[in-house]
Amino acid sequence: MEITLAQLRPTASVSKNAAAIIEAVEEAPAGTVVFPEGMLSGYEVNDKNWLKNLPFTELEEAVTEIGNFAKKKHTDVIFGSAWMTKGSWFNCGLYINSIGELQHIYSKINLAVMDKSHFQAGDSLPVFKFKGLTAGVQICREVRYPEQWRFLAVNGVKIFFHLNNAQKPTDAIWEHLLISRAYENQAFVVSVNAVSPTQSLPSFVIDPDGKVLAKTGLKNNELITVDLQLKNSKSDFLSQRRADIVDITVNST
Repeated sequence: MEITLAQLRPTASVSKNAAAIIEAVEEAPAGTVVFPEGMLSGYEVNDKNWLKNLPFTELEEAVTEIGNFAKKKHTDVIFGSAWMTKGSWFNCGLYINSIGELQHIYSKINLAVMDKSHFQAGDSLPVFKFKGLTAGVQICREVRYPEQWRFLAVNGVKIFFHLNNAQKPTDAIWEHLLISRAYENQAFVVSVNAVSPTQSLPSFVIDPDGKVLAKTGLKNNELITVDLQLKNSKSDFLSQRRADIVDITVNST
C-alpha cells in the first residue's frame, strides 16, 4: 500500500491551504496522502482571536471541495484542522476516504498549553477502518503519552497517523519517541510534520520493527511516497503483555 507524506507549511488562509491539499493530492502517486496538524485551518495559536475570526462554514466548504477531489482521484486524504462540534472548537485529525466521505474525526485529547486558549479537549480514543486495517490518529505532543498509543494498539490499531506541528529545536528528540511508538506497539507510524523556519523534526514512516522506511528533509515543502508492506504487521510480543497485572483503560467524560 502506497502512502504519500505531504510535508507542507500551513498558512492562515483556509482557501490557500485547501488549494495546497488539492495540489498535493493531484501530484501524489499514492492512493493515500497525509498532511500535518492544522493543515486546513492553519495553526494560528499565537493569535488570540484566531478562531473567533474563522467562520466554520469556510472549513465545511473546504472539506466538501477536498472530498469531491478525493473522489475524483480515488485518493484517501488525512489532515489536521480546527473543527467545530456542538458549538465548541477542537484540534482534529480528519479522514476523507476515496469516495469523498468525511469518514472519521479524531479530537486531540492531550492539548498543548497554546492549544488550550482555543480548543476543548477530546475525550475518547476512537479507531477507524483504513484499507482493511484498523487505524488511529494521534496529534503532535501526544507522542509523549505512550499509554494512548498502547490503548489504541490493544484495540487493534496497525497503523498510526501522527499529524504534527512540532517546531521547537528540542523536538528533534521526538524521532526516537516515534520509533519507540512503532516498535513497542508493533505498528506502522506515519508522522507528518509542518514546515517552518524553526523545524527540527522531519516527517517519517516507521515500520513495526522500528525501522525508518522514509524521512524528509527540514524546512522545505516535500512529498515522499512509501510502499508499506502490510504483511510485516505483527502482534507476537504485544499479545504476550501481562494485562492481569498492568492494564490500560480510558475514562470518557
